[in-house]
Amino acid sequence: YHIPYWKGYPHPTDMALHDFFIFGGSYTEPWVELWQSIAGWAPRYLITDSLTAEVTKYVENMFLATKKIFCDELYMACQVFNVDYNIVRELWLMDGRVGPAMTIIDPHNPGFGGKCLPKDTAAIVAALAVKGYDAKFWNAVIQSNKRFRGIR
Repeated sequence: YHIPYWKGYPHPTDMALHDFFIFGGSYTEPWVELWQSIAGWAPRYLITDSLTAEVTKYVENMFLATKKIFCDELYMACQVFNVDYNIVRELWLMDGRVGPAMTIIDPHNPGFGGKCLPKDTAAIVAALAVKGYDAKFWNAVIQSNKRFRGIR
């Protein structure tokens, strides 16, 4: 899909065109300076500890994966109710809290794939399990994706 990075979305292939950068760890100043020399004055440069930066990356991808599965499920519900998903989508997007990312559905390619979403969703759930937390909701997202993708 075409991503309008100039409207606050990250460019899909050129990191220098992103509008924010998050740096995590104790030795970030040289990296911030490097990216400022590449991306310029317009982006925001945020500095935090490494764990917070890592969790933030996982949260971004987990949210997108969850939203994609939500929209796939909504598409199926629209099929059951015999209503046009695209009309429901446009009406739903009238609510400014929703946002259009991940809402276009290709019924021939449901679920999420790519490099980051499957890897990061599995990683955050596994890391939480190691800490003793059973992330049932996010596990359900992963299981729904497997069902949509035909993965056992």
